[in-house]
Amino acid sequence: MKYFLPIFAIALGCLLTRPIQAQQSPIPPDKPAANQELLATAIQQLRLIQSLEARVRQRVRLFDQDLIGSGFYLQHGQGSETLARLELTLQLGDNTSQALYIRGQQYLLTHHVVLGKARTARVDLDDRVARAAREAGQGGVLTAPQDWLCVGGISELLASVQHNFNMEPPQKIQLDSIPAWTLRGKWKAKVINNLLPDQAHLFETNSPQALTQLPEQIPHEVRLTLSRDPKLPLFPHRIEYLRYQRGGQDGVQLRPIITIEFFEVGRTAVNLNMFTTDLDNFEDHTDLYIGRLLRKRDAKEGE
Repeated sequence: MKYFLPIFAIALGCLLTRPIQAQQSPIPPDKPAANQELLATAIQQLRLIQSLEARVRQRVRLFDQDLIGSGFYLQHGQGSETLARLELTLQLGDNTSQALYIRGQQYLLTHHVVLGKARTARVDLDDRVARAAREAGQGGVLTAPQDWLCVGGISELLASVQHNFNMEPPQKIQLDSIPAWTLRGKWKAKVINNLLPDQAHLFETNSPQALTQLPEQIPHEVRLTLSRDPKLPLFPHRIEYLRYQRGGQDGVQLRPIITIEFFEVGRTAVNLNMFTTDLDNFEDHTDLYIGRLLRKRDAKEGE
């Protein structure tokens, strides 16, 4: 467990890049739409929600290990100043750890308890961070939960998918009792060329066997499950990052390596104290965070 949390952050860091998108016209949740249009509308509608709460499940299958997490998510406000709180209990084998992420009005805080040892880091959201974020492209590369929490919550997690992947036509499914759309996406050529310049040609082969040569934390596709329920239209109940792995009758199978699920979702009045904390023994990571944002800026300019 001691090293798996950073691995999870690295895996997400390979995935999440997000620019601000123009708003689209609303689409009824049960009406088929152009692939990217459906996703753009889902993002727009998420950005209009003032407050929400949800239970969260996540599963990460990487490096022959299985990390399972569950907890709750709370969000309030809109845009880049959205307040958010994510709490997770994580299980890896016999070891349990806790993770807490808070995006408050003045700071971003992460708190991990691993093998009984607590570590807290804080980023002060001052003018320097805001300026670095603008230079990085209004958020730049989102690496791990604290980044999509910092720039706007679930909508920006979904927006990172929009930026990285070309989506295929949606299909109607039933997710337990929820009517839903499911749609898969494949990497955009310019994104994968920037991410893996020496191996991007493997995607051109259209060979699942060839794709298994990529680093284990790199997914090959993404799959979204968006609600068709008019009470919460196009909400992303499940986000899966998929990878071809050896096995099955054809020699390879497409399986999720990272799954994030939101369920028991509701719009709610929130207590703003949930976005504060009395944890006062922390490491100041503000300069580290600014440095990472500026490196993202440089990487973005190299695309």
